[in-house]
Amino acid sequence: MNLRPSTLVLWIAVLLGFFATPDRCDAQQFRSGSYGYQLTLPPGWIEIPSSILEEQRIAVYAEGSSIIWDAAFQLESAGNWFEYPYVIVQPVPYAAHGMKGQPKEDELPRFVRALSGLDLVGVADSQLSSEARPRFGTVETGLAELDAAKRRYQWTGHADVQGIGPIRFLAVGYFGHQSIVQLLFYSRSGDWDRHSDMRRSLLDSFRFDTDRAYRSPPP
Repeated sequence: MNLRPSTLVLWIAVLLGFFATPDRCDAQQFRSGSYGYQLTLPPGWIEIPSSILEEQRIAVYAEGSSIIWDAAFQLESAGNWFEYPYVIVQPVPYAAHGMKGQPKEDELPRFVRALSGLDLVGVADSQLSSEARPRFGTVETGLAELDAAKRRYQWTGHADVQGIGPIRFLAVGYFGHQSIVQLLFYSRSGDWDRHSDMRRSLLDSFRFDTDRAYRSPPP
C-alpha cells in the first residue's frame, strides 16, 4: 500500500472565530448524506452553518488545498462561531489521495505507524494560507495510536494561538469503506479536562452508514 503524506496528514487549523451569533437548533442527531456517517451531538451543541464553515475553510487554507470540511459543531451558548470548544469533521476519500479502496485490516497498524513518523506540524503548515500562518506559535503533536477493534486511530496535540493562548486538540480518524472520516476536537487548555465526558460521548457516537462502513473480508 502506497501511503502518501497528503493521505496521512489530516489537519485542521485552529480557528480564531467569527463575530456572529449562532442560530438555535434543537436537533441532536447529525447525518452526512455526502460521506455516509452519523453522530449524536451532546446536549447544548449545534451545527455551524455550512456557509460559515466554507468561508472559514477558504480563509485558513492555501488556494488549491485538498482539505475537506464536511461539518462543524460548537456550544449553542457560545457568542461567536468557532468559539472554543468546537469540533470539525474532515473526510478523506481514499480515491482522492491515491489509494485503491480501503486498506486491509493487517495494513492498519502500518498506516498508523507511518502517520506517526511524519512531520505533522511541518506538513500542516504547508497547507495554511499566508494570512493564517502567522496566527500560530508553537504546535506539537503526539504519536498516533490505533484502536484496531474499533478501526480508528487518534492523536493529540497542543498549540499557542495568537490572541487566544494555549489550546489542545484531539484527532480521531475512523476507517470506512470509501474514506477515512476524522473528527477534530479543539478546546482551550484550561477547559480540556472539564469537557472530557462530552468529548468521549461525541466521539463514541460516530457511526458509518452500512454501505459506507469498513468491510471485513468474508470468512
